[in-house]
Amino acid sequence: MPGNSPPEHVTDLLHSTIDKDGSGFLDAERRFKMRFAICVHFLLRGDDSIRFNFYDRKFTDCFVFVFGLERRALFVKTQLLRFHSPVIAALLDSGELDLYLDKGFHSYAQFLDILHGSSCSVTSDVYEIAQLYDVKTICRKFEMVQSKKKNYGPEEFFPTCNQFNCRTSLRVMLARVESVESLKKHVQSMDLERMSGELMKKLAEKVFSFLSNN
Repeated sequence: MPGNSPPEHVTDLLHSTIDKDGSGFLDAERRFKMRFAICVHFLLRGDDSIRFNFYDRKFTDCFVFVFGLERRALFVKTQLLRFHSPVIAALLDSGELDLYLDKGFHSYAQFLDILHGSSCSVTSDVYEIAQLYDVKTICRKFEMVQSKKKNYGPEEFFPTCNQFNCRTSLRVMLARVESVESLKKHVQSMDLERMSGELMKKLAEKVFSFLSNN
């Protein structure tokens, strides 16, 4: 916004409009200055009522898990649940938007954390919920972890993370790599075809950091 004027939309702002005496965008030395107004539409709170990445009912259409005995509710976007759960998709098609439950608030909160991508900790209770609603992404994750626990020891944790591209663990691993040789060893066990763009960037930064040090 120029000067102290009200906010303006700047999507169609042209150079000829800015670089003009009296436009309000140039200072005394004809330097371009602009202030931005940030509008907050809603806040995400981290308390027990509204968990991170859960949506407040008044801001969007929601599917609601209602816990009568615990006097709590969890809100989640219908599109997200429709994508992950054919069971809940069928409920939505029938016009059902509220699901009433006796207990299990914290397990359902963990379940929704995983669907929203803010957690990857799958417990046996969460696994049972995922089975109930046929959420294959969570079921496969839990079964994979259980299989790995039976077949791999603690010393093979990082190779396992490399194989399945567990993001947080890989970032920690890359941060601890101290030589080109150890970096090569880790990279050889990675599934590069399924590596995320974020991890590829981290890997490239680590490689070039060694080059600059030399």
